[in-house]
Amino acid sequence: MRVGRSPALLPRLRRASNGLWTVLMEAAVVIAWSRVCVGKHSTQRTVSRLFQERRDLFQLFPAVLPGNIRVRDAFRGSAKVPMIPGQRRFRAIAAARYAGQTIHVSRWGPLMPRRPRFDITDIPQHVIQRGNNRQPCFLAESDYRRYLDFLSDACETHGCNLHAYVLMTNHVHLLVTPTRLRALGKMMQSLGRRYVKRFNKIHQRTGTLWEGRYKASLVSSDEYLLTCYRYIELNPVRAGIVSKPQDYRWSSYRHNALGLFDSLIVEHETYLSLGAEGRARHGNYRNLFASEIGENTLSDIRNCANGDLVFGNESFKDQIELVLDRKSRIGKAGRPRKSRIGL
Repeated sequence: MRVGRSPALLPRLRRASNGLWTVLMEAAVVIAWSRVCVGKHSTQRTVSRLFQERRDLFQLFPAVLPGNIRVRDAFRGSAKVPMIPGQRRFRAIAAARYAGQTIHVSRWGPLMPRRPRFDITDIPQHVIQRGNNRQPCFLAESDYRRYLDFLSDACETHGCNLHAYVLMTNHVHLLVTPTRLRALGKMMQSLGRRYVKRFNKIHQRTGTLWEGRYKASLVSSDEYLLTCYRYIELNPVRAGIVSKPQDYRWSSYRHNALGLFDSLIVEHETYLSLGAEGRARHGNYRNLFASEIGENTLSDIRNCANGDLVFGNESFKDQIELVLDRKSRIGKAGRPRKSRIGL
């Protein structure tokens, strides 16, 4: 007994094959075009739009894109992010909602969400940038001077006020208030590019100088800000380089405490409130350094800076969380507890 082909099945097979062929062609076009334009803003917008229009394409071909493409808010409809090892990356994106974050898509690696920066004006930020593998960032006196020159240009160009700084051998601390949106990121980018290019040329080296992205934390404009002043300018003393902060040349202490003019510094209102006249203000500022910073406070400052959090009182943290809709405190270890219903 022979079984014939169903005539209704053939059109279905043709439509399915045509659809698969279309998906394959689209995948090839995306691969070829994105390899040419990888890393450009047009690629980000086009890929994001393509994600929204053709989800089936990326569900069928999870590794269709080359690495180093950032996709901002690819799918906005879903609510949870299942980070399961070995899960297909683009299916994870389809199930995720990274509101306001940038997703770093690597061909071989997992999803790498980056914590968003604090993009807010007129609030000081404590910035830390370390040398790669804790290697020295300054090898000669001219390197320190050149960095400060570039820092001055970057602050003036991008609208940032520098209140305190210290240049250590293998890292840098800055206390900066941005006056425009995205000013701090642009300032650090400009500063890093100019200095690293010049540093590599002079010292005949190649490759990166800094260890990843810079760290930054918001600082409340009260006693917490003055504590951050002390933390930054006492770094050479804690490191054992000098016994007194005024003995270290590459910091803002001499300007803030002794009145030796530094064109880099823009004095903050909290600092100015220490005294109506310069001499009284400098004396009150020096008195702040009479006592050491407690270990708990040191740990809090470091954790906030390394975790891109907020250093301030609880009320200030509540305001930041309300305005920016993001976490400002150090979270507890482990998963959050499930609430019991019906007990």
